[in-house]
Amino acid sequence: MALRLNPLRVVLAAACVLPTLASGTGRTDAPHAAPAPAPARWTEHVAISASAGQHIHDHHPDVVLRIVTPEDGARITGAAKTGQFVRQVFGASSTTRLDPRHVRGTTVQAVPSPAMELMPSLFNDWLQQYFTLFPAAVPQGRTLLRVEANEWALIYQKPKAGQQLYQLNHFTRLRLQQPDGSTVDAGYCDDPGRDATLEQWQANDYARLRASARELAAACVQRFVSKLPQFFPQPLPAAGSGDGTARVRVINSATERVTMLSDAYCLADGSRRFDDPRWPAARNADAQDSEAGNLSLGIAETETLRSLKSPKFREYAVQAGQPLIFDADVRHRGAFCTGTLAVQIMPVTGVDYEVKMDIVGQVCKLNVHSVDAEGVRLAVPARRAPETCTRPDVDYAALTAKTPREPLDAMGVFLFTGSTLQVQPADSDSPPLQLADGPADAARLQTLLQQMLATPGTRACVIVPGQDHASPLNTLLRDYVLEHGAALPGLWEAAATVNQARHADPTATLDLQAAVQHCQTLPRLDFRVQ
Repeated sequence: MALRLNPLRVVLAAACVLPTLASGTGRTDAPHAAPAPAPARWTEHVAISASAGQHIHDHHPDVVLRIVTPEDGARITGAAKTGQFVRQVFGASSTTRLDPRHVRGTTVQAVPSPAMELMPSLFNDWLQQYFTLFPAAVPQGRTLLRVEANEWALIYQKPKAGQQLYQLNHFTRLRLQQPDGSTVDAGYCDDPGRDATLEQWQANDYARLRASARELAAACVQRFVSKLPQFFPQPLPAAGSGDGTARVRVINSATERVTMLSDAYCLADGSRRFDDPRWPAARNADAQDSEAGNLSLGIAETETLRSLKSPKFREYAVQAGQPLIFDADVRHRGAFCTGTLAVQIMPVTGVDYEVKMDIVGQVCKLNVHSVDAEGVRLAVPARRAPETCTRPDVDYAALTAKTPREPLDAMGVFLFTGSTLQVQPADSDSPPLQLADGPADAARLQTLLQQMLATPGTRACVIVPGQDHASPLNTLLRDYVLEHGAALPGLWEAAATVNQARHADPTATLDLQAAVQHCQTLPRLDFRVQ
């Protein structure tokens, strides 16, 4: 399966015509009516809420329009020159930089964020259509789609051709709260770049801005709709799979890793994880057993295996009729395959399979084949692995009533730059912190880590200038993560790796907001227990 290919997206787009803008009006059309009634009570399993998102750089999220004028910027600049801007504008403990995007400005209550006013009803319409077409995709338990308004602002720009322009900034975050209490990111809608004068934005009761809101809402909803099969998958057909065993050969190499998840209905699921011990189980980690040999259960040799000079493979016996997921990660001559590359199959009793990652041109492909007794391979239909799901064999009502789980999305982000450590605490309502990277602030960091441990499973995402970065607070942080194991899983990434993922210059300076956004895109499985 190719990384950029999502066959279900084509099916879904054909089944549910994506929202379009009516010519000349900016109106978002609702999806066409479906001929069949919606599945009974799907709204009892999926709810939609709109609310304020996280604090960004110490300013409250924008649930209504915020306007920042040059006068607002001048007040900050003047206060900064006298050393009083922290107390006057942001509060005594703030570390906010002098960026007009994060100035309070003035609010316009009559112009709410599209996340609050438009998106909930659009999401409801599309979910109605989706579950009408695919009623088996209605999840078990109760899932909450949270539409979080973060930024909705007109920010002054430098004058251009004698005109004072204002840029419309919009940022909405979509999150899915699962029946087991965990929360996953379902999308980000970050849309800067629309410029006009303030008079043009405000004309006719903000007509231009309201039209932009409808367009931005439609685009944001489209991004989510295209991934509905990833969040609300249909069950794989198990009929004919049998209840015996199948065998799987997973081929790896020095630059290609394939992980197998057994009994896995989605990437967030899976009762067991199978990694080749010769390959590090996580980025920036050592191999579990670099001297381990191949493991064979007797699957016939294929031409693919014979073509490899020093093949590295492991063969496993798996339960037929229980879904398998193969998740791949590739590093090839310094280039990375970005995004999620994972497929799902339903193994059949008595069938042998072979799984291998290939790079064809500049496209990464994960191939699954069946293997007969003569070593002949046949391609196996595989679908893109869903990101989230609910299991049919779990009583979610009993689970949440008797053993409620702590949310698994809590994460503290630590950014080392020069002689400072910037921190976004795991509590999203807490403002960012800045610590001196030395013994003087070690006690403050230790207090923060103790607060993170109050919610077991809280993750630590650490961005360092380089993997060999050595400093007092980085040493303290590593020791703390190692000591507390599963209670504080962690991940270290180099700034150059983050910039590469952001398609930025490897030497570009990172700010805390960019670090937070990058860390939020990393799969949970990358945060290994140290």
